[in-house]
Amino acid sequence: MSSVSKIKDNFIDLIKNFPDDWELSKNKYAFLKITNGKNMSETTDVLSLTINGIQIKKDLTFGKTSKSYIGHQLVKVGDLVFTPRDFDQTPILSDVSKHDGCISNLYIVDKPNNEFLPEYINYFWHGLKYSFDYFKNFSYGIRFSFNREQFDEIPILKPSLNEQKLISRYLDKKTSQIDSLIEKLKKRANFIKEGILNHYYECEIRKTSLNPHPTCWFQRIPEDWDILKFRQMFEPVSIKNNSTDERLLSVTQDKGVVFRDEQERDVVNPGGDTSSYKLVTPGDVIISLRSADGGLEVSDVRGLVSPAYIVLKPKFNYDRNFYRYLLTSENFVIELNRYIKGIRDGKNIYFDDIKDVLIPYFPIHRQNEPYQRVVSHHENLVKSFSLIEKKITYLNEYRQSVISSVVTGKIRVTEDMI
Repeated sequence: MSSVSKIKDNFIDLIKNFPDDWELSKNKYAFLKITNGKNMSETTDVLSLTINGIQIKKDLTFGKTSKSYIGHQLVKVGDLVFTPRDFDQTPILSDVSKHDGCISNLYIVDKPNNEFLPEYINYFWHGLKYSFDYFKNFSYGIRFSFNREQFDEIPILKPSLNEQKLISRYLDKKTSQIDSLIEKLKKRANFIKEGILNHYYECEIRKTSLNPHPTCWFQRIPEDWDILKFRQMFEPVSIKNNSTDERLLSVTQDKGVVFRDEQERDVVNPGGDTSSYKLVTPGDVIISLRSADGGLEVSDVRGLVSPAYIVLKPKFNYDRNFYRYLLTSENFVIELNRYIKGIRDGKNIYFDDIKDVLIPYFPIHRQNEPYQRVVSHHENLVKSFSLIEKKITYLNEYRQSVISSVVTGKIRVTEDMI
């Protein structure tokens, strides 16, 4: 069976039934195959495809950057931007651009023809991604990717243009309502996180004060804290040839370090051989390929990660919950990128790149009973934070199910529903 036939047959099997008055089409019949040309100006807005859609990059030193954006492909308002790779891990997929600008040539940028609305196609793709994990399951190679030819063969359901408009309007309304609830929960979660990061609870319990450090990325710390270099607090470890009973882990930016079999369907042991995989224990810190965008992840669990990751072990006892947020904070990521300036997509970050990053630390000889109460309080706060995250997860799952049900025709949208 050809790869194209496999994609089509599996798609029909996934969808099962769709409305009789809808057509089964393909991407290649939905797009104009436009080429907007290449950016030739240093003043063009630089765009980034994020989990919140296409954004204009305000800080070009943040995340993975280029020395110049000359040569990046141009994007026009109304274009669809699709990420064609890393579907085993990436939370992003696509968006309809509300901005003119330029974006990395890694993305597929195109404009639908007059038989499709870009907003409908975007919702349809998200319905496939989150209901069937379609893009991961039918992508290719070690980067879980699609080239343009493979992208063109992705099936798409085609309602009438009028129904596409109804679908888009309805989903705009429903997702906006759900997103509003999620945003309120996120604000509560951020309040907890900021309280921990800003030492609020520590100052309350230990009755200490904060000293300003205006030249440091962390701005201020309690007066009795020290400042170390990263290598003074963490060291890389590589423990391999572990028991085959150890569970595999995934390192994510949205959920941290998690058991892979609890997060992904149909997880298969990679080649049945994990001898080269590295052991992670609670409290270890992990550097991933995406650390330049989202920081470092602190693990609460024991298991194995791919040899592509760098595992760091703390040299001293430390407040895991404080560093969980510190090492993913925006200021830390910006500082991280100062030290790894010049790193491009696809290149690993090594410990030597960041070993001299300054980091605040409360000395172990001062970690007395009041400090232990701070650590315990942070732990309880993170547990309450976890409950908020669960509510957000449930709302996101509901959001995804609504999108999927509508774009596959299981729920038919009428004017009176909007």
